[in-house]
Amino acid sequence: MEILRPLGVWRWIIGAILLIITMIYKPGGLAGGKELSIKGIVNFVDTLKNRITPKTKFSVENNSNSGKQ
Repeated sequence: MEILRPLGVWRWIIGAILLIITMIYKPGGLAGGKELSIKGIVNFVDTLKNRITPKTKFSVENNSNSGKQ
């Protein structure tokens, strides 16, 4: 509703219409039945870490031997 503040009195009408549309098209809620728990948050963060970190891993032996001839 704060986003609609510049619209003055019309924000109440537009806000109600948006709420009705949300209830019609997303009856399970905006989260879609997802439960917010500590375990779920930890799994989500781990999934993000796995996507962000590079897939290749170098061992210490390969890096230390690569400079020797």
